Amino acid sequence: MSIFMHVLLRSPHMQFIHKVLVAWGKVGPDLAEFGWRMYEIWFTQYGKGRGPQTSSGFEHVFVGEQNVEEDKIEGLHNWIQFWREERAGRLNYKGYIGALTEEDERLIKVRFSWNDDDKAVSTLLVGTSVAFQFAWASCAFLSAAGGECCESGIMLGDIGPVTVKTFSWDIWGHGHIAGSTVLHSAFLEA
Repeated sequence: MSIFMHVLLRSPHMQFIHKVLVAWGKVGPDLAEFGWRMYEIWFTQYGKGRGPQTSSGFEHVFVGEQNVEEDKIEGLHNWIQFWREERAGRLNYKGYIGALTEEDERLIKVRFSWNDDDKAVSTLLVGTSVAFQFAWASCAFLSAAGGECCESGIMLGDIGPVTVKTFSWDIWGHGHIAGSTVLHSAFLEA
């Protein structure tokens, strides 16, 4: 995870987001300190309910997780992981729910089964890099009060307008990312 964070911090996406967050007064100018904060908010484990601390924001967004207490799949918002799981035969694509527009196939909502859960639904921003997804979610989380972001009207390049959402999980008085997604307002009703 340390190597992953080191590589991410060198990406143009994270370099840009760091400069933006410094200008907004949300983080300090020290890149190493910023990297430690990114590591902390994404990889600190938390528990669901009274269960053990077995999940993290990174797992929820980029890997996918199963909520054992509620017996349902949560997260899995990264198109690369979705593709890898489908290719390995562990995930079964069950159908397309919708997209931002009829012509645009980059922001989609899909149904799938994964680990015998037939009720899984996720929104995926298709074709983006992990660095890009990590950067926008980090920026949204750190710029929102308490990490809970729900900002509409956001343009991600020429994709949008979308609603960017981040969720916070409080651990020892500090907020950590519990999840993030990009939504079109119509997806909120689905």
